[in-house]
Amino acid sequence: MSDLAPGGEPRPAELPPAPPPGPAEIFWTFARIALSSFGGGLALWTQREVVDRKRWVTIDDFLAGLALARLLPGANQVNLAAHLGTRFAGGRGALAAVAGLTVVPFAILVALGVAYFQLHELPALQSALRGAVAVAAGMAIAMGAKLARPFARRPDAALLAAAAFAAVHVLHWRIPWVVAGLAPIAIAWFWPHARTAAREERA
Repeated sequence: MSDLAPGGEPRPAELPPAPPPGPAEIFWTFARIALSSFGGGLALWTQREVVDRKRWVTIDDFLAGLALARLLPGANQVNLAAHLGTRFAGGRGALAAVAGLTVVPFAILVALGVAYFQLHELPALQSALRGAVAVAAGMAIAMGAKLARPFARRPDAALLAAAAFAAVHVLHWRIPWVVAGLAPIAIAWFWPHARTAAREERA
């Protein structure tokens, strides 16, 4: 297979990593992510921006940060923004990422909230909101499918994902119990494999 894309440029996987951004670029990048994610799928938009477009991190590093953000308490996307911002520019980067992700959406949310409580009984608005729910569900499915793609050829990862799904949606376990039960198993299984892969890469 050729190492070049159809246009004669290096394939995305072969492009060199971009230099680390400063706080201002981090802020505007996460503000653009927030404004692009109408209907949900914020993690997917973040991946497209920081992995595919700007090449600040690899997909493996992004998924590791996403997993960490989901395991910690608090809002997942804010956790992810703080993690990535810290990685790029330390504490200032974390503040810039969280501010970019939240300031503009917060202002929009306040304005829409005021309008909603004045107009929420209108039938047209109720119909529009039902459509918005459908769009959000579709975005969530698309996000899950894209983020799961790197693990499609890993039966062990698929087994852990299925176990987590069954624990939450079939057995109705609480999330902290699922994390406490499956996270140590996943870490114990994947840690030696990651160390072996790192040694082979250095060799």
